[in-house]
Amino acid sequence: MNVTTTFRHMEQSEALKAYAEEKLERVKKYIDGPINAQVYFTVEKIRHIVEIVVNAKGVNTKASEATNDMYAAVDAVIDKIERQLKRYKERLKAHKPASEASGRAMSKQIFQAESIETSS
Repeated sequence: MNVTTTFRHMEQSEALKAYAEEKLERVKKYIDGPINAQVYFTVEKIRHIVEIVVNAKGVNTKASEATNDMYAAVDAVIDKIERQLKRYKERLKAHKPASEASGRAMSKQIFQAESIETSS
């Protein structure tokens, strides 16, 4: 997983960055393959805003959350992303064609030709 973090209007925090990366590990169970995630931490007056954009294998999800605590915002936005990916995964399962056993039933019949005798 490739995680890029951006801090806006605040000092960089390794603890916050590590916390976000640790929480993003939960996303791996919903998507196979390489995952790119951008995490934006923003402070506006007393609001702490976390925005996460996840791009992986044709799946693009985006969520943001604003609270008074940055760690609570990370938890809330990860829950949103996880809900979106879970819904995406369920839609994929619902659209897959059923196996042949439950699909169209085809009957196999073998006809044996009677011998044809030619008279001369």
